[in-house]
Amino acid sequence: EVPVLLTANKTFNGGSGVYDVDLMWTGRSALFEVYRSTSPIALVQPGNLLKTTNLCNDTDPNADPFTILFYKIIE
Repeated sequence: EVPVLLTANKTFNGGSGVYDVDLMWTGRSALFEVYRSTSPIALVQPGNLLKTTNLCNDTDPNADPFTILFYKIIE
């Protein structure tokens, strides 16, 4: 089963003055790789690996509110 990104919500983190992006997806893997880039081209590259997690949700803290970010979740 390929993970499907269900939601990506950006919320203002008033304490730090930046935004958090909350991600949620479906999938049944024991481990997911979360990639992030400012370009959708060649998104899945080692330098774009944000983190690995065993959950179907994650938060990208301190996202730049003036930059378009692309995410890809890989099982």
